[in-house]
Amino acid sequence: TITTTSLPNGQVNVPYSAALSASGGTTAYNWQLISGTLPSGLALNPQTGQLSGTPTSAVASTRITFTVTDSGTPSAQTTSVSLNLTVAAAGLTITTTSLPNGQVNVPYSAMLTAVGGVMPYTWGPRRVPGGLTLNPQTGQITGTPSATVTTLVVFTVTDSSMPTAQTASVTLSFTVTASGLTITTTSLPNGQLN
Repeated sequence: TITTTSLPNGQVNVPYSAALSASGGTTAYNWQLISGTLPSGLALNPQTGQLSGTPTSAVASTRITFTVTDSGTPSAQTTSVSLNLTVAAAGLTITTTSLPNGQVNVPYSAMLTAVGGVMPYTWGPRRVPGGLTLNPQTGQITGTPSATVTTLVVFTVTDSSMPTAQTASVTLSFTVTASGLTITTTSLPNGQLN
């Protein structure tokens, strides 16, 4: 008889371990996965019934069927159980805590970063102050600021979790200052009397 009635939930990129157990029959047991697919990164030890590894993808209540066969002779006994396994996406977090200041008429570039969730990410808002643009796929802010500004901008990131996407947001200070005063003339033309 398989005595395991449920599997604990896991989380993407977090080490996972759960033991399948049985009683009766003749030990040693041999465990097999006969239906369904383990999330990538997890494996079943056929001698111990241990599920372990670090899952790299999220699954929602996927149905998996295991069998155990004992060592009885001349006839081995076999029984099976179907269990649900859920691996949740790791929490989505924006790791960028500040943005560099920009200058009017000077090319600007900054990168927003996040961890957790399921990639790819989608970033917003697309337009940011000062004539700059946020790339929704990469989180990179680029452009040449056209005006001075000091403001707070709420940036959001959404992951690709299914069936429900995760969203995180952060409010960052964004400043564009006037360019420093610089004389750009480097020479004077020659003149002629009269």
